[in-house]
Parts: sequence; C-alpha cells; structure tokens
Amino acid sequence: MSDDVELLRQLANDGSEAAFSELVVRHLDLVYSTALRVLRGDVHLAQDVVQTVFIDLARKARSIRKGVILEGWLYEAARFAAAKAVRQEQRRRAREQEATTMPESTPEPSIPWEELSPLLDAAMGELRTADRDAVLLRFFRRNDLNTVGAALGISEAAAQKRVERAVHKLRAILSRRGVTLSAGALGALLADSAVRAAPAGLAATLAHASFLGISARCLAAPGFLKLFAATKLQAAAAITMLAASIAAPLLLQHRVKAGLSEQNQMMRQQEGEIAQLTAENQRLGRLLDNAQTLPSADKTELLKLRGEIGRLEKDVEDLRHYQPAIPKTRSEMLAFPARLHSQRVSQFIKQLEAAPAEKIPELRFLTDSDWLSLASRSALDTAGGFSHAASGARALAQNRFVNDLLHPALQQFAKENAGQLPGDLGQLHPYFETVVENEILQRWEIAPTSVLASGVQKALGPEEAWAIGPKAPANAALDGLTVCGLAKVVAFPSRPMGEWLRAR
Repeated sequence: MSDDVELLRQLANDGSEAAFSELVVRHLDLVYSTALRVLRGDVHLAQDVVQTVFIDLARKARSIRKGVILEGWLYEAARFAAAKAVRQEQRRRAREQEATTMPESTPEPSIPWEELSPLLDAAMGELRTADRDAVLLRFFRRNDLNTVGAALGISEAAAQKRVERAVHKLRAILSRRGVTLSAGALGALLADSAVRAAPAGLAATLAHASFLGISARCLAAPGFLKLFAATKLQAAAAITMLAASIAAPLLLQHRVKAGLSEQNQMMRQQEGEIAQLTAENQRLGRLLDNAQTLPSADKTELLKLRGEIGRLEKDVEDLRHYQPAIPKTRSEMLAFPARLHSQRVSQFIKQLEAAPAEKIPELRFLTDSDWLSLASRSALDTAGGFSHAASGARALAQNRFVNDLLHPALQQFAKENAGQLPGDLGQLHPYFETVVENEILQRWEIAPTSVLASGVQKALGPEEAWAIGPKAPANAALDGLTVCGLAKVVAFPSRPMGEWLRAR
C-alpha cells in the first residue's frame, strides 16, 4: 500500500508516466476482471472500461484522499464505468433499432461460479467500504492476512476477523439473490475465480495510450485544444492498432513501399530534367567557346540553367540518401497511424481554436475515435469544408449529451417527481451520471410541444407535452436539430435548427 501511495504522489505531483505505468501493471487484472463480469464477458467493452478507469485515476490522482485503499477505489470506478457502458450500449441499440432478442442461457447448476459471477459485483456494492476493501485485498489481490492487516492499519488477527465477517455478509446478500453457498465455499470461489488475467500486451499499450489521452479529455477548457491534437489522436491510434494487430504490419509495410515507390519516381523525373538541362548547358557552353561575344539573353539563360541544375542535383542527392522511418517494433507500429493522420487532426483543432463561434461546450463528450473520424473524412482545406466538419462535430456532441446524460437524467427526475418535468434544467444536476457544467445547460431550454413545428411534434408523438431543445445554433444554416422529450429523443440531421426557433 505504501508503494501505491508513493506512486500516486509521483503521478499527482510530477505527472510521472513511469509511476502511472507501474500502477497499471499492478492493478490491471483487478480492474479488467471487474469490468468483464459486469459486462457479461464482453472483452472489447471491458478493455474500453479499463482505459476509462485508468485515465480517471491519472486525472484524479491529486484528489484521492489519504487513507483510501487504492484497490477499493479502482474496483468502485471499474464497477460504475462498466455499468455506465452497459447502459450506453443498451441505449445505442435501442436508438438504432438493431437490438435482437437473445434467449437467456440457463446457468449450469454444476458450475457455481457461473451462477455467482453475474451477481457478485452488485452484491459487493452493498458492502460497507471497509468490508469491501477487506474482500478485495484478500481475494481479488490474493494478499495474505498480514498484508491485508498492514494495508487496513490493523493487526493480522483483526484482519482475519474482518475478512471472515465481510465474507459472511456477502454470502447473506447473495443468498437473498438466490445463490446459496457456505462462507467457506464463497471464499474458495473468490480466491480461485474472482480475478482473470488481462490479455497479453494490454498493460503496455494501455499505459501509453491512457497516459497520452489524459489531457485531451479537457477539450472544452481554455488552452487544451493544442495538447488535444497530439494526445487524443495517439490514444485513439493505439487502441485501433491493438484491435487490428494482425493486419497492421502488412498495411504499414504496404504504405511504406508505396511511399518509396513515389520517392523513386520523383528521383527518375528529376534525373531526366537534369539530363535535359545538362544537354542545354553543354550547347550554350559550346557557343561560349566558339564566340567571342555571347548575347546577353543567352548569358542570362546559361546562368539560370546552371543554377537550376545545381538545385536539382542537390534534390536528387537528398532523395538518394533519404531513409524512411519504416516501423519495425510494435510500439512504432502503434504510433505510425497517428503520424499519418496527425496533420489533419491538428489542422481541424487549430481551425476550431481560431473560430470560437464554431465551438460548443458539449464537444467535450466526443470520443477519441469521433475526432479522428471527423478530421479524416472532411475537406478542411476550404471554408465550406471546415464549416460542415464543425457542424458535424456539434451535432454528434449534442446527440451524445442528450442520449447519454440529459434524457436519462430527465427520466429519473420524472420518476421521482410524479411524472413532472423540472421547471429549471439546473434541477437535473443531481441526476446526471457525470458532472455537467452550467454553461452547457444554459444552452438548452424547456418548451411546450404545442409551439414546435408540426414535423417535430409528429416525431415526438402526442404523449409528449413538453420537450427540451437548444436555444440557438452556432450555424443556423447547417446545424441539425436534436429534441428530447420524456419518452424519446429525436434528431433531425438535415432539418435546420432554425426551425425550432421559427416555430417558437
């Protein structure tokens, strides 16, 4: 525990990537196993949750109070992040209407862990913090009782009693959920199956990608857009390359070969030009040898050609000695796509910095892959291309905010207030899953559906009496319209947002 405290101090005070990497290596299996259980074995989502948890650890290292057991903090963070990922995935499937009904598999009674695993984390959440920390240290981290006692600040005998008491409480909670087994059997199951090893190589990739992605989460804060261009992109590229680790080497080698072929072609073209200019230079040189007086125009032409030959010869020599950075190691391969796309992402970010009117605070809800996709598929070299890219970023950011935060908070508020909507959006603050700044809520308003355009009313349905929409667009000609009712969210990508305003 003292080592964890020192590593956290180094991370918080010095931003030490080495300390962060060590913390990842120490606690990766615990976080990954917790996420995997909550996500019912979804390996890809579990890896996303792991990255989110360790990014939060790096960002919040300074605020973690003394005396907190890091295993307990990470466990809770993983459980909540995985639960949030489950809700987001369910909402995404519902929105896209792609959900299919899957027959529920019946757990085999002969495999107790299969019955216990889906219920374990919810039951752990009902334990007091001290009891939960004791279980985590003893069974999830597989420490002996002496180490558990040292971490909790108690004696070995007291640690044994606390662990036994915590296991009995956990067994009682599970029995109410239909899983009946003895405290000894529960302890044995936890010791044997609670922690599952994370995939090989994930720790190294995660430590680098997560650490680079920390500052990029602060896009909406002043001064962070420049840092975002490097860190967000590298984190997204690392994750993408991890998923395509088999195909990546072939793709990268193909790109390098294509680049070399282009370089060779340029060399051949310039060597041809040099040959032509050399012949012309020799012709003029012969004229110079055979004539006492050379016309001034020919003299000027001769000097220009000689200067051009010198420049081209230097270019060809540089190309002959050019050695492209062919990625050889896995780390180099992970960074290669980032270098390929960093120019476009940096350009997009710089353009947003130079045009504050194009930015909205909801942009902070976009993910790494969102920014990479927006920058790579847009024509940013023209004013119109940038405007469409910025509009697409705003639309995606607003949809994320409404679907992932605003709509669930609104439904929870109505559930606890007899179906009533808030009179002020500030009343939703306690119901958001994460902090939502006032500057975001101030961009949205509640309006009766009776004053909305007929198309919006029809999309919301007759049961909706009120709806929440944005007050004003950043670009009324391009921005789409996203409206949130109590029962549903509707988005009109091609409908001018001004329609909401005109209908008012």
